[in-house]
This record gives sequence, C-alpha cells and structure tokens, in this order.
Amino acid sequence: MSNAEGDAVPTIPMLIGGAWWAAAESYEVRDPYLGTVAAWAPRSAQADLDEALDAAVAAKPVMAAMPGHRRAELLRRVSAALAERAEDFAQTMSRETGKAIKDARAEVA
Repeated sequence: MSNAEGDAVPTIPMLIGGAWWAAAESYEVRDPYLGTVAAWAPRSAQADLDEALDAAVAAKPVMAAMPGHRRAELLRRVSAALAERAEDFAQTMSRETGKAIKDARAEVA
C-alpha cells in the first residue's frame, strides 16, 4: 500500500507461534504532524487471540525445559538483533508518534 504521496507504507504482520500472519483487517497509523499514513497495523480478531494463546501454551513446556544458559543466549541474540535495527525502530516511532527523532533514538537505546 502507499500513502497520498505515493510512498510505500508497511503493513505490519502478526507473529504467532513462529509464523507471520496477515490480519483480516488493518487500520492506518497516521503521522500526527504530517497527517500521512505511516503504517497499516493489524486489527486482531478473536481467532488470532486463540491462535496466540494456543502457541503460548504449547511453548511453555519447551521453554521450561530449556537450560538457563540457552535462554540467556537467545536473549543476547534478540538484543543484538534489536540493536542492529535501532535506527529503523527510532524512525518508525518518530513517524507514528510525532516524537523528535533524537528522543526516539534515546528511547530505543
């Protein structure tokens, strides 16, 4: 999808049970200063909630059985991946909220 200026606008998927899902419905997230569409966010349905809860219940015994050092390793990998994309998160936060980019970068850090 694109906004009125013709810029590509991301449609945000849902991650449920390790798979990306497209929502049946989405709603627009607007830049509060420019009034342009910054993204399309999913409007989750009851079925999405049910799938997410089922996935969480299924994951519980797997995570409970995982040794602490493996969980710590996973958290470090997630932290590194987030740090690599920090600027993307800050730019998105700034567009969605109208927050100054300097403040968005500080919040992401």
